[in-house]
Amino acid sequence: MIRTALLALLCIIGLPLASQAQNFELGVFGGVAHYNGEMTPSRITAEQLNESFGVFGRYNFNSHFALRGAITYGRLSGDDANHTSPDLVARNLSFRSNVYEFGVTGEYNLLGLDKYMPFSPYLFAGIAVFHHNPQALYNGTWVDLQPLGTEGQGTAAYPERRPYSLWQVSIPFGAGVKVQFAEKVTLGVEAGLRRTFTDYLDDVSTTYVDRGILANENGQLAVRMMDRSGEIMSDPPARSEGSIRGNPDVQDYYAFMGMTLSIKLGKLGGRFRGVQYGCPGKF
Repeated sequence: MIRTALLALLCIIGLPLASQAQNFELGVFGGVAHYNGEMTPSRITAEQLNESFGVFGRYNFNSHFALRGAITYGRLSGDDANHTSPDLVARNLSFRSNVYEFGVTGEYNLLGLDKYMPFSPYLFAGIAVFHHNPQALYNGTWVDLQPLGTEGQGTAAYPERRPYSLWQVSIPFGAGVKVQFAEKVTLGVEAGLRRTFTDYLDDVSTTYVDRGILANENGQLAVRMMDRSGEIMSDPPARSEGSIRGNPDVQDYYAFMGMTLSIKLGKLGGRFRGVQYGCPGKF
């Protein structure tokens, strides 16, 4: 009797925790990453799609509302060679950047998602912190662009142009579709855009600066990476101080698109070699 009472008490105490566990999912994400900025000729450029993957945890408050925390990796890239405009092709800039994102988003299942409704489109939005590091290939070596200050960042001649941070904040938002199998496994397809607050995902934003000043303060490599027209043209256009290099009025974006697979955690219980463990159905 005492043993039964103690077991009942432990199960009653653990019941809320077990119930909470059933609302929690662990999952993985896999898909592609894309960026929109000065080197993007169209909203989706096939040549600039790169790998993306991550892990996440999701807590379901009810059939409609959920909260997701995720760590996601994606590679962004851009190349003026993909443009159709001769002027932009002649600019001859390119980059790649590995992005590591830590985000929290709220999800709303439009139809509700449970054993009675195992299919639902959903919307999501939230906030994220991400790390990026734009690089460009030069003489067979990938060069970090941010320390060079290719647009005069960090020089005394252009004090208003401060080095941009490699840590940034973004606003993830998007939509997808979920399908739930056997109440435990959920498969999803989603597309999420990230609104950033920087125009330097690609290290390009504003105007060219004076070559002599940049060489004296930031070095010759900064000059070479600022203006690469001469690498593909025998008679490159003059890139004088103040000439347009990018568009500072529009911030850069990036996106993750792909599939999610998650497993819902359940109550612990069952039998092992004929011995019952967990909470019994009745005492």
